[in-house]
Amino acid sequence: MRAKSGHIVFSEKTEYKHLAPVFEEVMLTFLKESKQTVEDPEYLEMLVKLNIEYLERNQKPEGYNRPGKMRLIFPIRTDGCVEMYIMGLGLSVETVRVTELLCSILNTHSLDHDIFWDDMPKKEDLL
Repeated sequence: MRAKSGHIVFSEKTEYKHLAPVFEEVMLTFLKESKQTVEDPEYLEMLVKLNIEYLERNQKPEGYNRPGKMRLIFPIRTDGCVEMYIMGLGLSVETVRVTELLCSILNTHSLDHDIFWDDMPKKEDLL
């Protein structure tokens, strides 16, 4: 299977603060598996720490939205659900592999979620 994006949508009862204990593992796994490891350890520590601080305050984190072959995004949803998605540059088995790997980490920590593939809103839906 190939996909451009893998969307992890958490159950309605999940809040951002529930992701704080597992976020460091998710972020480090995402960076390693997408081969986007950050060379500067201080920058990596700051990136993880800032995201966790947002989560602990029950706020939407930044994720990893830097130029590269993949991004880890936390979109703003109008229905209030918590979602994160992995976006690749194009259709790829790597997007699927990394998404499924992150889901396995979430399962280990009992965070209930569903996966959707290529579920980006269409431009006309946003107008």
